Amino acid sequence: MAGTILAAALVLVAGAGAVGIGAIAGAAGVAQAASGVADNAALAAADVAMGLTSGDPCAVASRIARASGVDMVACDVAGHASGVTIAVVVEARFGVFPIRVAARAGNEPL
Repeated sequence: MAGTILAAALVLVAGAGAVGIGAIAGAAGVAQAASGVADNAALAAADVAMGLTSGDPCAVASRIARASGVDMVACDVAGHASGVTIAVVVEARFGVFPIRVAARAGNEPL
């Protein structure tokens, strides 16, 4: 009887560990996808800010983020002597948990 209880407890602990590892892996996957979206949004906004395409840089970044299923929560266009830098922050969700990722693109000053 004691062996059965011990075996059941070990199975439950192993199952809980597997669920925990699965949740961490899922959150990491969402964060990685959001990182790619943030990069794409920042690069597209930088193209607009540098005059390669037309439009508003932050509006373009927001449109790309929305099309990818995430929300853009911040966009900053910073001009400087050597060009422009765009900083974008996007937010994705893993269940009820928000995952925020930032990206920058443009001409970084040296």
